[in-house]
Amino acid sequence: MKRRLLCLLLSAILLLPLLSSCQKELSTPIEPADIYTLYTIADATPEAVRAVELAINRTLYFRIGYIVDIVAVSAEEYDDVINKQFEVMAELEAEKKSKKSKKNTSSTEAVPDEEILTGEKIISMLENGEDIPSTEPSFDIFLIRSYDEYFKLAAEEKLSAVTETLSNEAKLLKNYIHGTFFSAATINKKIYGVPINDTIGEYKFIVFDAELLEKYNYDAKTMVTLEDLENYLALIKENEPDVIPLKEATDSADFDFMFGDGFATYVMESGKVGSTYKNEKLLAYYGMIARYRSLGYFENGSGSNDGRFAVSFLTGNDNDVYNLEKETGYKYEYNIFKKPSATNENTIKSIYGVSKYCTANDITKAMEVLAALFTDPDYQDILTYGIENVNYKLDDNGQVERLNSDYIINPDYTGNKFLTHTLAGDDPEKWEKAKAQNFASTPSKVLGYDFIPTDFEYTDSEENTQIIFEPDYIQIMRDIIDEYYPSIIKGTIVDFDIEALTTEANDSIYAEMKDELELEFGKQIQLDYRSVIEKSIGT
Repeated sequence: MKRRLLCLLLSAILLLPLLSSCQKELSTPIEPADIYTLYTIADATPEAVRAVELAINRTLYFRIGYIVDIVAVSAEEYDDVINKQFEVMAELEAEKKSKKSKKNTSSTEAVPDEEILTGEKIISMLENGEDIPSTEPSFDIFLIRSYDEYFKLAAEEKLSAVTETLSNEAKLLKNYIHGTFFSAATINKKIYGVPINDTIGEYKFIVFDAELLEKYNYDAKTMVTLEDLENYLALIKENEPDVIPLKEATDSADFDFMFGDGFATYVMESGKVGSTYKNEKLLAYYGMIARYRSLGYFENGSGSNDGRFAVSFLTGNDNDVYNLEKETGYKYEYNIFKKPSATNENTIKSIYGVSKYCTANDITKAMEVLAALFTDPDYQDILTYGIENVNYKLDDNGQVERLNSDYIINPDYTGNKFLTHTLAGDDPEKWEKAKAQNFASTPSKVLGYDFIPTDFEYTDSEENTQIIFEPDYIQIMRDIIDEYYPSIIKGTIVDFDIEALTTEANDSIYAEMKDELELEFGKQIQLDYRSVIEKSIGT
């Protein structure tokens, strides 16, 4: 027995050096934390931003293993900061390529453990009032404030595609953000960022004064088009001199216009493009508005368009009807004239893009950061309102009351406001109603289509580089629309002879209006187009 114990003791002694060697081999080296920058807009003190970073990173780091460095600047300086960062990163990239092309004979010095920026160390620095340190410039995630800017950056190859990550590591985002947003963000089958979750489009309502409906025994549900209103408007005009029969009109609900109501082209069911001001149905619709104007339906007996109205078209949501009741003191009934239509502009109002300077591995990690921020209610409240009981508090209704102005950020810039508490005084159900509106929306036939002018560069006979700038045809058309469209939708584009209109001369009057519209638009388009061309070639 003693001999056996002695053997075991000797074996243990012999194994000690080997076990010690294994211990050294298994020890994990200290690794620096991955830090991802997020550029956004906020009116906030540095201390408040640092507190937000601390509140988020305290849990984010231990949840996904990364640190987010929030770079928040004012709206006035934001574009300059982003442009400058693109320049800095381009210079850094060129410098790295230059070094790679040369033979590298320098040795890499080991960094002492105590100098390595671990996640724990960064959190400790934030707790001590220190900013997140930067070892070298980085540019990962940044706010883009319009679809046009997003499209432009993607076309210029300044963004990284995140399509694959959205189907894998960051697929949770698709459970929180309506699919139409990602459809709108798709350019040539690729997605370059995460859209801000927001309300899609707006309803168009026909709003009726409830008291007048009851007085004249009319049912609002029987009047769902502009044409349906005719008899009721005539009745109000005859019997209610202090009431405006029709406060405002709106464009036809049957057409999907490219680039906004009244644009010179629209998209048909077949996907083909039609000419707005050559379409007989549209011209008849605009003619009806002009006829209602000539009949005096847009003003009361005193000739005023201000005051109580019987009917109006309203663009917005049901909260806007509620606000109208508070503003006027009258009760209203309403019909949906047109459901929200998702376009590029009203869907991608803001989006967080991933910079081209994110490497393949970093893109995945940056998207994991966005996925965490966009899907966690606590993170969204922190990003939107700051620190509870420091920047805001919750009232008895669970709504936000701000305590100071140290941290103010537009909710449209924080990611997913549908997860946040509502502000005191707001409709507590506003986010649920917004989500319902998104589900009710329909994709416009022009969703995903856009036009960005391209420039043509060439070398002249003197070996000088010349650039011809392609005209922005969309803006040319918009400028013309902005000049003429208000008078079209108000019915003042053509002076109607109402007596002639009530005879068999209808067709000739509509033809006259069509000819006048085509003539005016044609002349203006030619003038504007020629002007832009001449400017671009320097004549």
